[in-house]
Amino acid sequence: MEDQRKASKKELPVKRRFFAAYYCITLNKKRAAILAGYSEKTAAEAASRMLKDERVKKLIEEYMSEAAEKLGITQEKVLDALWSNAQRCRQEEPVLDREGNPIGQYKFDSSGANKALELVGRHLQMFVDKKEIAATVTHEDALKKLMGGEIAGEVLMDDEEE
Repeated sequence: MEDQRKASKKELPVKRRFFAAYYCITLNKKRAAILAGYSEKTAAEAASRMLKDERVKKLIEEYMSEAAEKLGITQEKVLDALWSNAQRCRQEEPVLDREGNPIGQYKFDSSGANKALELVGRHLQMFVDKKEIAATVTHEDALKKLMGGEIAGEVLMDDEEE
């Protein structure tokens, strides 16, 4: 894998390699582009372009995986911590007066619990922000559907004859 990464790094210009590294550190595309040497004026546009480059995306993924592995971060550990946090946030805490005595009311951190549960739910793909649909449609299929089958077939045959 080390050799494979070295090969993929060599294929990328230096600025793009720096961008990938800085992006992993900052998680901010514009800031990463500026740190990599792009001007502030064009950084956002350059960053968007680079994040579409499959080679840059692959290098970022490799850097992130390496960092997670070195730190011992796994999906299981993150989910466990989020779940633990959600449970802690859902526990009732007594409201105390100025002297530290309970006043008979309780509170809990609903926003912390909701955020942790949202992150767990997203990981489990319980919520879908965007639906991706993959389909192959030819121009002929689209034309037939729009024009109503037989008429479209005749139009297409006429085009082929010309």
